Amino acid sequence: MPSALKKITSKAKQLRKQQPGMQWKTAIKKASASYRNGTLGGPKKKNSSRQTGTSNKHYDEQRSARPPGKRKPSGYNKFTYTERRKNRSDKPGQLTGGLKSDVKQKLSKALLDYELATTVKATKEAQVRKLKYRRILKSL
Repeated sequence: MPSALKKITSKAKQLRKQQPGMQWKTAIKKASASYRNGTLGGPKKKNSSRQTGTSNKHYDEQRSARPPGKRKPSGYNKFTYTERRKNRSDKPGQLTGGLKSDVKQKLSKALLDYELATTVKATKEAQVRKLKYRRILKSL
């Protein structure tokens, strides 16, 4: 007996012990549903942020996109599709929409302000901004 079938039948037995009035078919259906969801140690859930293909970073930095996942076309109500192409979606948690380049520009402005500051107050403010943007850039 394959391991998936063993897991489903053992889970169905547990369900019937908990609820003695439950029919065997119903217990099997519930156990296989939990197996499909991944709560029973079944197949792993699909990575919704997985991307395929290649993308041009120069164009990606110019605009932001929606994360990979299900899309609903504007003209249809029932039809959905999954968008995973790199040149059509932005992966969550990664640098998209020019975030890194924006931080670099702000850091360079803070460095320039620090070098060109004429007063002590302006120097301190520029120093604070410089440290802030260095921390942000390091975390990215």
